[in-house]
Amino acid sequence: MIRRIALALGLMLCAAAPAVAANCSSYPYTLTNGSTADANQVMSNFNSILSCGNNNLAHNGANSDITSLSGLTTAITIGQGGTGQTTASSALTALGALDQPMARIYASDTGSANAYAVAPSPAFTSYAAGMNVYMKVAHTNTGASTVNVNSLGTKNIFKQGTSGPTALTASPSAELEANMVVDLVYDGTEFQIVGPITANLATPISVANGGTGASTLTSHGVVVGQGTSAVHITSAGGANQVLAGNASADPTFQNSNSLTGTITVGTTNTLNPYAISTEQSQAHGLGAYPDFIVSYVQCLTAEGGFSVGDRVYADGSGLGHFAANNGFIVSADTTNTYITTSSGGNLQLFNKSTGAFFTITAANWEIVVIPYNIN
Repeated sequence: MIRRIALALGLMLCAAAPAVAANCSSYPYTLTNGSTADANQVMSNFNSILSCGNNNLAHNGANSDITSLSGLTTAITIGQGGTGQTTASSALTALGALDQPMARIYASDTGSANAYAVAPSPAFTSYAAGMNVYMKVAHTNTGASTVNVNSLGTKNIFKQGTSGPTALTASPSAELEANMVVDLVYDGTEFQIVGPITANLATPISVANGGTGASTLTSHGVVVGQGTSAVHITSAGGANQVLAGNASADPTFQNSNSLTGTITVGTTNTLNPYAISTEQSQAHGLGAYPDFIVSYVQCLTAEGGFSVGDRVYADGSGLGHFAANNGFIVSADTTNTYITTSSGGNLQLFNKSTGAFFTITAANWEIVVIPYNIN
């Protein structure tokens, strides 16, 4: 009985030897047909096979035993978790990936201006909202345009307008320039150009569309508006020239010493004689704030080295030693000019001859204020 068991195991081990040779070591004992096999030897060989199988061969069920399938000659089917294909392009087609939204394929245009055609590979099998094609443009468009992808039929190409997608117009310049790559996304009805369009403008953008309408600007010139027409640019000004208005025509640069205009003199406000703690108003008749004011004290009777008629000019706003609370200020609004003298005493001036301070005699001086407007 033992001889028969030994013989059976020996045959099994011999038959199994080629199958496990690549993963298992040789058997501990060599058994020969026709000779008596010891049970310990048989079990030792059997345990060697069992240990090799447990440690080196893949188990059934979920496991991480298999780390490479490099020996496969037939692709794993989709039902088995594969693609059933041996190349990337055929795998995408088999999985239907090209018909899914956001599938992106690059292709060069083979059509004509305004009627573009591309044949991406692998090919799309139908139009689906969200499909994406990067097209290298071969022809500059001259107006409304279409594209035909993989001969699935022509679809309009739209750009982003101020009120949503709109057809191409090639105005003021072409939207699709030869050799540019444009990103087209199908929205279920037409293809939209994604992102801003940078065009080589052949015509300046008009004022009505946010431009200047001009193709060049004079260096150092001044931009002058013309309503909705293209702006005008003045010539450059020369040294010490200023820009002067010219009625209904464009302003021009003129020499500052040759400017003409009208100076309107308002009504003079005179406080005669000088008096402290006084505010005197005078309607100037200019109808607006004066552009500038000339004010001065004028000698009525010789004093402090000054002769009758001599003037001591203020800076336009007043004169005096305000820390000592003597002097006067000049102010104005759209109707009147005002002279306001201090309450601390009469005005102090420098002696015209010696430079020494002296306090004026009120009766010997008057304050004169003359307002002006420039038109």
